[in-house]
Amino acid sequence: MKLDAIDRRIRRALQKDGRCPNNELARRVGLSPSPCLRRMRMLEKVALSRGMSLL
Repeated sequence: MKLDAIDRRIRRALQKDGRCPNNELARRVGLSPSPCLRRMRMLEKVALSRGMSLL
């Protein structure tokens, strides 16, 4: 899976603050909360399937 710029921003934001609420994370990366949560869950699923951590 290839990460786009928004996916990379989500990943960087979570690496800095893994306890960031979804609303705040969405604001930081320039998305509304629903698409942000959907992308975050997809990133978590891919990371788990590869035996990696998102953070």
